[in-house]
Amino acid sequence: AIKPKREIPELELHYTDFLSRLPISKELASEYEIGLVKQRSVMSGRIAFRIRDLNSNPIGYIGFSEKDNSWFYPKGFTRPLYNAYRNIESSTIFLVVNPFDAIKIISFGYPSVIALLGKTLNEEQYKTLLQLDKLERIFLLHDEPDNLILRLSKIKYVKCCSLSNIVNLSKEEFIENLKQPG
Repeated sequence: AIKPKREIPELELHYTDFLSRLPISKELASEYEIGLVKQRSVMSGRIAFRIRDLNSNPIGYIGFSEKDNSWFYPKGFTRPLYNAYRNIESSTIFLVVNPFDAIKIISFGYPSVIALLGKTLNEEQYKTLLQLDKLERIFLLHDEPDNLILRLSKIKYVKCCSLSNIVNLSKEEFIENLKQPG
């Protein structure tokens, strides 16, 4: 598990119009600890996602800026897997690039989703996936899967769908894309 260098602040996460336009419901944002940070913090003015380790302990936040569509990772943040702690008992997961895509898929009724928090899979993330003992299948939803698929297929069955902008798909479009050979 990742040990934070200092105490993790308890940020107030506020629901915003930006989240409603995605659409991410107020209930989903609350359950998955997402919201706009208004208080003084390195996350101030950003949509923050609370990140937890496999034991559900909070280890930090990542932020998204609506102004320039950029992600912010605090200094020293090592990119663990987003939402992995909720998938310890899952036999099948969707593995996506960012938390917005993860939340969108969860909103479709598929809660077994983990986000890489970037396009690559680092060593820590790889080791975390190995710790998911019941995991048998990974649906890799990535627009540039080549650098990941070989590595992941060494440990689990992997089906890959070249998908980007999941957050803009309807449930029907998402399901149709999953049916494509890959």
